[in-house]
Amino acid sequence: MSRSPVRWFRVMAAAALLGAACSYPTDSSTGAFVTVSAPQVLIRGSDTLITAHVYMVQHGHDTVEVKNVVVTWQVSDANLATLTPVSGRQARVTGVNPGFDTITAIAPALQSALSAHQPIHIASALEADGVSPHALMYGEQLTLTGVGAATADVLFLNSTQLTLNSWSGATDTATGLGTVNFWVGYPARGVLRPGVPDTLVAIGNGIVDGFLDSVNVNTTRDLFDSFPAAPSHIDIDQYPYRNASGPPSDGHQIIAFYNPALFAEDPLGLPFKFDWFSFTTLNPDSAWTFIYSAPGLAGREATFLTAPTSAAAPLSGAWTYGSGHYNCKGWQFTAAETPSPLVVAAFTRLPPGGVQLMSLFIDRGSYLLAVIHGYVTFSNVHPDRFEGDNTCDLADSNFVKPALHIDLTAPFSDTLNVDNAFDIDWIRFHVPGAVPQTVTVRLKSQSYTSVITNPSDVVLYVTNVPTSTTPLTVLKSALSGGVTKSLSVSLAPGDYYLVAHDSVGVPAVYGLCIAVGATCTLPAVPDVAAPQAAPASQPAFDLTKLLAPARKRRPPR
Repeated sequence: MSRSPVRWFRVMAAAALLGAACSYPTDSSTGAFVTVSAPQVLIRGSDTLITAHVYMVQHGHDTVEVKNVVVTWQVSDANLATLTPVSGRQARVTGVNPGFDTITAIAPALQSALSAHQPIHIASALEADGVSPHALMYGEQLTLTGVGAATADVLFLNSTQLTLNSWSGATDTATGLGTVNFWVGYPARGVLRPGVPDTLVAIGNGIVDGFLDSVNVNTTRDLFDSFPAAPSHIDIDQYPYRNASGPPSDGHQIIAFYNPALFAEDPLGLPFKFDWFSFTTLNPDSAWTFIYSAPGLAGREATFLTAPTSAAAPLSGAWTYGSGHYNCKGWQFTAAETPSPLVVAAFTRLPPGGVQLMSLFIDRGSYLLAVIHGYVTFSNVHPDRFEGDNTCDLADSNFVKPALHIDLTAPFSDTLNVDNAFDIDWIRFHVPGAVPQTVTVRLKSQSYTSVITNPSDVVLYVTNVPTSTTPLTVLKSALSGGVTKSLSVSLAPGDYYLVAHDSVGVPAVYGLCIAVGATCTLPAVPDVAAPQAAPASQPAFDLTKLLAPARKRRPPR
């Protein structure tokens, strides 16, 4: 049931002012009146100190406070609130039961003094009055309003629990009314029966409060659904979740985009549908991390980041990354990868030409999409010196830098990282000489998780550098051998790619060596044994930890 304490306060205040206007003395006489400083809302079980002030009006225009007058106190309903005098003009009011009460302060020594009548709302720690808007799509937010609403952590719309927006939550200290936002995601539904209001249940601070309201949820689309021929554009420079205190304390930067309630629609008989996003930024040379997670769609979607593509050929980006679908210069690269409804792509700089995200699906369900302005890794692993080499184009950019140029005139060895689940590293190297030579590649990996329950499996591929007319070809691969991999391949002089790929979703550190000849010497792999982490089937990054500073419930403000 909706309550309207603000309207009730206004009516009481207007009545008090009308009475005062009719009783004030004339210019030639002396009048007096009493006021009370008290909150409009008091939480049941708590108490607060209130103060009365007595004023005299002299000659119709001079108002003087009289500080030596003792007042007496009354409360209209002692079942709702109690009053205990503390001094001549102060009392302590205690909330007993929810309701609307009135505090009265009287100055007996001044018989003509107007008494003060102060309305006060005794409220539970959580009283949910209603929600808005009453019509919305998946991915939009529902605002809960009421006393203590800012402390609500859970909101059910009929039988579906909505997702808390931890950055929201505010309280108006004048009225005591608070607000907090919740994302509405699949399968939430409102207006279950025409003419029958929806049931909403809010939970916060261990208190449950239910109420009735009407919410019409569009169950066929979300707020970013775009025309099929063009992507939805998202400006990731807008930083909608910037905190006054700055970036989260764990070292990551601003959350540029976050929505956990986006919706994959029913294909309705077509082979598949897709959601398509284009991200724009004026800072492509800084670090960005893109996160897509849809555990409820496992096996029924394929999601990847891509260079600008078209609706007619969504799989044909010059480069693609994620969900088992990888392209290099427009040529497909097929990697042995366990299917996963998770894509985490961390870039130290964005690939040339911009970044889009394509999600193809054959079933309906909810998914999370986030963009972090920073480099998010598993367990705060720092990127290695070649990161983010998630595409062959970025490997080309590394190759022209003297410090990252690999020429096998001398053997190469280094310790590198698989920073996130299903990470892929493209490393370009040059084979010198005038005739084909045997090149050996060796790798040894060590999981950042438990080596017993979550062994890493970083696999190796050696490919050519394709052109517009020469396709990408895997020249040799090493897919078996556990944590140790090796391969030897005869390569003509020229440039090649080494691809190191986490095929099972377990972040790892790995030692790598490449050399001309029958062998090469691996660097020492550091001991990176870490505390038990989530199974490989779970996201390797900890988004909850990233958002922890915002999820801490703040006191009302």
